[in-house]
Amino acid sequence: MPSLEKKIMLRELTKKIQDRPYLFFAQFNKLTTGDMSGLRKNLLKTADSCVVVKNSLAVKIFEDLGIRDASKFLTGQIFVATCKNEPQKVSKIFVDFAKEKEDAFKIKGAIVEGQAYENDYVKELAKLPSKHELLTKVVVGVKSPISGFVLTLNALVRSFVVVLNQVAIKKTESQVNAQG
Repeated sequence: MPSLEKKIMLRELTKKIQDRPYLFFAQFNKLTTGDMSGLRKNLLKTADSCVVVKNSLAVKIFEDLGIRDASKFLTGQIFVATCKNEPQKVSKIFVDFAKEKEDAFKIKGAIVEGQAYENDYVKELAKLPSKHELLTKVVVGVKSPISGFVLTLNALVRSFVVVLNQVAIKKTESQVNAQG
């Protein structure tokens, strides 16, 4: 029978993981406390939670949640990050940290909307632009033709005003010459 402490830990970790469509897994060893806190600090800007999970506890949580594919990522000391939005940001942080700490931090994979993916998927996901960058590109793409249209109309109106001014000047000159 599990202790009360383990039951509470199981319940709290389950809360952090359930209803999160994106789960990222990494195996680590020989990382300093400073390295781990730096990673957590970076991740918590975009991730919902970052936890070091005991394998036996993680297996139980993922079985309870019906995520069977996660067990292949649960070897060694496991670090799990979860998020609801923009998984490419979390994957980019994982990939950058793994490059920096090659021997001590290895990306295992991810669960994306219930589907398990290997570490290559996480690396490819990190290359994608964020939602904000994509929206910026869309706005610029939409704005550009509209701006061009407005500038063209402005030039036409300006030209029309110049022509009307020239006509008015000629008319005034012809009236002055006719009177004089």
